[in-house]
Amino acid sequence: MTIKIEQQLHWSINNNGKKFSTYNKNEKIYDVWLPYRSKLAAAIINGLEIFPFFENTSCIYVDSSPENTLNHILNIIGTKEKVFTLNNQQSNYLNNLKNNFPNLMFFDNISTIKTVQVDVLYVSLSEQNYADIILNLQDNLKTDGFLIFIINNSDLTNEKNLLDLIKTKFDIIQEVFLDDYFKSQTLILCKPII
Repeated sequence: MTIKIEQQLHWSINNNGKKFSTYNKNEKIYDVWLPYRSKLAAAIINGLEIFPFFENTSCIYVDSSPENTLNHILNIIGTKEKVFTLNNQQSNYLNNLKNNFPNLMFFDNISTIKTVQVDVLYVSLSEQNYADIILNLQDNLKTDGFLIFIINNSDLTNEKNLLDLIKTKFDIIQEVFLDDYFKSQTLILCKPII
């Protein structure tokens, strides 16, 4: 199931252009999505056509810097469905987020969530082991789910074998270049091959 982006986000137009936000029920404010601080926000601004997050979406979220985007996603999903993310005991931000979203679950490594089935798998890592993580988590994604991953543009050619391996498991729906906001980064949206 997908919903038009306009239905999940609050849009406003002012002198600085078109902006969008999600309602933070805990703080009773609108959190503005800044495309320079969230790759998913940058992808929306740059033409992402399918936005698979809606209320009660389940998600595995693997990100080397999760603060902004994870907060936005949780604002949309709410507190009923579980969102899994890597445990970072040093992160006060994640611990505070857990206080507001009891459905935010931490896992220590990939093997600890083998039985989980989710609607969205989101992977954004600075390291080049994204393909290993995606392939290790592919069984956790429902057959009608979506994979979103961020890749460095140089990896589109340098890591062609890894991308070809991912393409044996997933159909690529859209590639969104993020250069306006994140140099040499591309968001790739996929669905599992059934």
